[in-house]
Amino acid sequence: MRFLNSLPKARLRKEVIFTLLLKFVRKERGYFEATVLNANFWLLKEIFAELQPILAKGITQKTYDIYVMQQIALIASLVQYEKCAEEKLEAYVRKMVYVNVMRVD
Repeated sequence: MRFLNSLPKARLRKEVIFTLLLKFVRKERGYFEATVLNANFWLLKEIFAELQPILAKGITQKTYDIYVMQQIALIASLVQYEKCAEEKLEAYVRKMVYVNVMRVD
């Protein structure tokens, strides 16, 4: 997967991960515009599955799944309503960083 291969191997903060992710989405916006419109989030789910060891420390799978859907909703909003505008990326990164993990256990 091109996105995951592009991540530096060093330990990353969420800000860096989400910045790289949204830049990837912007770069591949043709794909994401087509798939988000059809509520096809397969690639985003795959990316978040690979990121789970970094993002999901100390939470259950159910809780992580809900967290991922919140993040995907933000990304879908960036794609569908903001047209992946470069000037919106920083604001969306901040939103993604501050998404609260909803514990449902």
